[in-house]
Amino acid sequence: MKIKNKKYRDFYEDHVLYGAKHCDLEVSQWGVSSDPFREEHGQALTKAVFGQVPGQGGRILDVGCGQGHILSRFLSSVDEAIGIDISKTRVYQCTKRLREKKGDFSIILADAEKLPFAERSFGIVLSTEVIEHVPSDKRMLREIFRVLRPGGILILSTPNAWNVDKLCFFVFNLVKGKVIRLSGDFPENLLIDEHVRYFNIFLLRERLEECGFRICKMRGVGFIPPPVTYRRLTGCPWLRLFARMLQPLGRLFPIFSQTLLVVATRP
Repeated sequence: MKIKNKKYRDFYEDHVLYGAKHCDLEVSQWGVSSDPFREEHGQALTKAVFGQVPGQGGRILDVGCGQGHILSRFLSSVDEAIGIDISKTRVYQCTKRLREKKGDFSIILADAEKLPFAERSFGIVLSTEVIEHVPSDKRMLREIFRVLRPGGILILSTPNAWNVDKLCFFVFNLVKGKVIRLSGDFPENLLIDEHVRYFNIFLLRERLEECGFRICKMRGVGFIPPPVTYRRLTGCPWLRLFARMLQPLGRLFPIFSQTLLVVATRP
C-alpha cells in the first residue's frame, strides 16, 4: 500500500489529537480504563512484554513508542533507550513521561518504514501494537531487521485476528448470510480506520520469516469476551476479579487470545 508519508503522518496526528480531546485511547489500551477486561488485558500485556527482555544494558529501540508506557519501564535497565513515533504529539508526550524517570533516552519523530539509524545499531527492538497500523508491514519489518544486530531480538505484539470477539462477529455475520474476512490486509481502511491489517498466529509467523527473522517464541496474551456480554455489568464489584481470572486463557489458547506476542531474532 503506497501513500505519501505526509498524508499518513497527518492522519495519525489528527487521530491522536482527537483522542486527547475525547478520550485517551492509549491509556485505555495499556491498562487504565473503565472496562475491567481491557484494563486487565493491558496490564497483562505490559508485564508480558517486559518479561521477554533478557538481562540488562545495551541499547533498546521502541518503534511506535506512543506515550512511552512501555519504553519508560525499560529506562532504568538499559544503557540507552530510543523511541520513534510518527506523531509530534506522541513524541512530546513520551519525552515528557521519560523526563520524570532516570536514564539516558532520545525520542525522535520518524517513520517506522524508514528508520533513521545505521545498520546493526540495536540489540533489542520493541514494537507493540504498531504493525497493524503502518501502510507496509514488510517495509517496517525489513527496517527493523536492518537496524538489529545479528543475534538481536525483536519483541512485537499485535491484536489477534482470531480473538473471541472477532470470531463472534464472524459467526454473527455468517448467520446473516455474509462471509467476512478476519485476517490479512485491508487497504480500504488506509487513512480511514486505524487498522489496515489483522494477523492470526499463522500469518504473523509467515510474515516475520519472510522478512528474515527466526521465531524464538510466540504466545497469546489476554482474553476479552465480546463487550456485549458484560457491558451492562461494568459496575459490578466482582467483574474485575472475573476479568483477571480469564486473562491466563490467552496463554493457554494463543490461537484465540486477544493479542499475539512474538520474540524473534536476526540470525
